[in-house]
Amino acid sequence: LKLLKETGHDVKGIEISRSASQQAREEFGLDVLTGTLDDYKTTDKFDVILVIDVLEHISDINSFIQKCYSLLTERGTLIIDIPNIKSFYSILTNKNWVGFCMPYHINYFTLKTIKTLLTKHDFSKIKATTEYFDLFSPTGAWRLRFDLLISAIFGKPSVENIKSRFFEKQENPKQSVKKKIFALINYFPNIMFTKIFKLGDSLRVFARK
Repeated sequence: LKLLKETGHDVKGIEISRSASQQAREEFGLDVLTGTLDDYKTTDKFDVILVIDVLEHISDINSFIQKCYSLLTERGTLIIDIPNIKSFYSILTNKNWVGFCMPYHINYFTLKTIKTLLTKHDFSKIKATTEYFDLFSPTGAWRLRFDLLISAIFGKPSVENIKSRFFEKQENPKQSVKKKIFALINYFPNIMFTKIFKLGDSLRVFARK
């Protein structure tokens, strides 16, 4: 939200954590409601709704998706990011997969099931892919990729500015070199497993109203 606000977009957020929503308001000056989507009463419509790391926590998922649909403008877009239960790591580690976060994660999706859910609620032009494959760890830098996605869609801050968070010079130059090598080593495996085999740890979905 901070990135989008800085580029001149009108943004609003909902955060169930009281401390996190308070920080968003006080530290970043964001319009963030403390609560859930059910608590959000408005006549506003939105061009884009981001649902990031949320669907896996929702008990009444059909009601949630339908409300998202109702809040979108005509031809508005819903962007979802959720764990992929058919990822390389979920298959490899089985019950020890990092995406199993009981009792907090109560819904799990594949590319097929998330498309089915959105189609059921009248979304069209659904595009879904997977993100994040790391040779060394099943958790980590995928949030960087999400920042890059936001920059690519909405413009400034530039991709180079976002990249600098990862590649900027540290006090220890050797640490910066290690990060660059790490990113380069993972680039091609990441493309192969996420885009070709669709085995990335996250599902990323774009659905138009």
